[in-house]
Amino acid sequence: MTEHSDEHSGRRKPCEDEALLLTQFVADHAPDAVFWIDEDGRFTYVNEAACRSLEYTCEELLRMGVPDIDPTWPGDVWRQRWEDLKHRGAYTFETVHKTKSGRVFPVEIRANYIEFGGKSLDCAYARDLTDRKRKDNALNATSQMLKLVLDTIPVAVWWKDQHSVFVGCNRLFAANAGLESPEHIVGKTDFDLPWTEEQSAHYRADDREVMESGNPKLYYEETQRTTQGATIHVRTSKVPLRGADGEIIGVLGTFEDITERKQTEEALRLIQYALDNITDAVFLVRPSGRFAYANNAACDLSGYSGEELLEMSVPDLNSDFSAANWPAHWNEVKDRRVMTLEAMLKTKEARLIPVEIRANFVEFEGREYHYTYVRDTSARKAAEAERRALERRLEEHKRKFYRETILSVTEGKLDICDYSAVKPYVLGASMATDVFEACDVGRARKAAEIFCVRQGLDQDDLSTFAVAIGEAITNALKHGERGRVFAGKANGELWVGVQDSGPGIESLILPSAVLRRGFSTKPSLGLGYSIMLEVSDRILLKTGDRGTTVVLIKSLAETTQKPLDNVPDTWQGIPSPTV
Repeated sequence: MTEHSDEHSGRRKPCEDEALLLTQFVADHAPDAVFWIDEDGRFTYVNEAACRSLEYTCEELLRMGVPDIDPTWPGDVWRQRWEDLKHRGAYTFETVHKTKSGRVFPVEIRANYIEFGGKSLDCAYARDLTDRKRKDNALNATSQMLKLVLDTIPVAVWWKDQHSVFVGCNRLFAANAGLESPEHIVGKTDFDLPWTEEQSAHYRADDREVMESGNPKLYYEETQRTTQGATIHVRTSKVPLRGADGEIIGVLGTFEDITERKQTEEALRLIQYALDNITDAVFLVRPSGRFAYANNAACDLSGYSGEELLEMSVPDLNSDFSAANWPAHWNEVKDRRVMTLEAMLKTKEARLIPVEIRANFVEFEGREYHYTYVRDTSARKAAEAERRALERRLEEHKRKFYRETILSVTEGKLDICDYSAVKPYVLGASMATDVFEACDVGRARKAAEIFCVRQGLDQDDLSTFAVAIGEAITNALKHGERGRVFAGKANGELWVGVQDSGPGIESLILPSAVLRRGFSTKPSLGLGYSIMLEVSDRILLKTGDRGTTVVLIKSLAETTQKPLDNVPDTWQGIPSPTV
């Protein structure tokens, strides 16, 4: 048979049969599932991979169609897709396949429309995407986690290409740049953001330096303008961004807003400066008594340098404390939280300086300290001593003025004196008795009356003199809580004295106390010194903060007593003392 007649007879040549067999073999053993599908969606051919992936035999699949293995392709959908494939010729899409056991897995379909032997077919290749999807999902999860991390960390992150054009950033950087989301940063430059022109140029210069040198630039501080126009302080780091081949493809940067930290540091520096330079000495003391800090005033006060003080402890400056009693003092301040005391500070030159110490117990980061202020009280002590001396001189001046004035007003009868004037009468007394309670007043008065009678005082003078004695005793018990009555006779004079241990009569009320009828610093029924002046020839009055002594003196030579009608009833008209 000729070659021509073989062609017209419809028989294939041996070479064609071999090619067909080879094609059949390749299709049967292809790694991807191969399906030939007719226009009704029925399978006319499936390869071994299709059978394995779907868990069906070849015979079973040839009795099935697309809707049997793809739940997303029912019959009506197949007809529409067929027409679409016929029109397009070929396309690729993703769908799912369902195995005989019911397992559903993702596949990628490459559909091809062909016509062969008068028939229309879809020659489809199906690739199992399970592994790829798993990897894609893992990659997406990693990508999402990375994005979550970038958007969560409290640091702004960004990256640029070789031309300093932004390629990406995290959410914090986008917010600082006034953008709604990180995606909006792509394609922008620093000049498109709220920074000033000068700042933008500076940032880009830093980018070039890092990319050209290949060296990172870490933890440097710079300023940045916010979307509100405020200036903040940021700490920036930039590193070269390298591709898989190690070549620099851009720059990666981070910055942290340290404005609040800077403000805090500035405030701390101000506090430290103020603490170092205040006029009071300040010590920070550890539980052991060693100094952890001493300011400039502490150095000036003690004469030691700061370095020397940090090698010393409290007992080195204050001999009141030692290794033995310091723990007790530490615990006392700890319990009371704050404590003030006075002490003597020993300087480097062994000079003792009076100081006031105010110790405060504080805790910082789990450690305990005494935060102690020490103030030199030398000037205050000197001023107080001078004030006390002035007060004494003033008191002496006032008492001298009052003595002279009262002596003049009473025509020499009432003498405001010191102890030297009453001492002879106290020591020369031949009778004495103590008064402790109100019930003792009558007894002491009676004893004084008996003494006066025995010394020759007539009955008329005795009755009035006894009233004056009673007033003196009552005053002693009322103002001094206790008293002592004494009496004596010498040189034609009889005297009865009363001592008390009270606070004495203040200078300002002394004239009223001794001259105003019925005057008393406490409620009283007696007429006090007014009566004493009327019935006594002379009165000695010594008063002070250690008590009062009054001596009523009666002359035994006189037979009658003249009332002092000219003694004023009030302390009016008497000029005030001047210094």
